[in-house]
Amino acid sequence: MPLFEYECTGCGNKFEVLIRGSEKAHCPKCGSDRIEKCLSVFAVSTKAAPAAQQAADACAACPHATAPGGCGIAH
Repeated sequence: MPLFEYECTGCGNKFEVLIRGSEKAHCPKCGSDRIEKCLSVFAVSTKAAPAAQQAADACAACPHATAPGGCGIAH
């Protein structure tokens, strides 16, 4: 069951709605069916996130992190 983002062309309300089967979405604010589907961003989650965060924190603390173009030094 996909979750879609919409914007109502009648009142300008932006909202998300879970669409099941052949259901049609309506604006929850004004009830209009004059809505447009918006581009959505998606989230990605992995079990490696804590390790990736630790690596990012380590690079941020590196004295070479401020060099033009990034670190470039293999540690």
